[in-house]
Amino acid sequence: MLPYERIGDEIERKEHWEGFWKVLAEMEGLVHLRVDIRVDLIFCKDWDEDTDLTLLEPIRAVTGPKQFQIALPFRSQHGNAWDTLLCKVQWESAWPNYFDEFTNR
Repeated sequence: MLPYERIGDEIERKEHWEGFWKVLAEMEGLVHLRVDIRVDLIFCKDWDEDTDLTLLEPIRAVTGPKQFQIALPFRSQHGNAWDTLLCKVQWESAWPNYFDEFTNR
């Protein structure tokens, strides 16, 4: 797990995010991969469609695993861009109204 909230500024966080997925994309012989993505509320206040696209771009390079799953704590509020990945996206129900609760504060 990347300690995202403890990694410097936005540019440094983006570099870590991209580096994480680059390592996975370059792994040979990787058959099973499951990545659970957890997000702190502080990062959700400015989450928009561009955030989705920025997050998705490096994930698209991971094409090797025969079984590849990403679990997210909430469904994106900006269409179905996550559903275009070459992996199964599991929308966890742990925080079913995560964005609603945050935006209604």
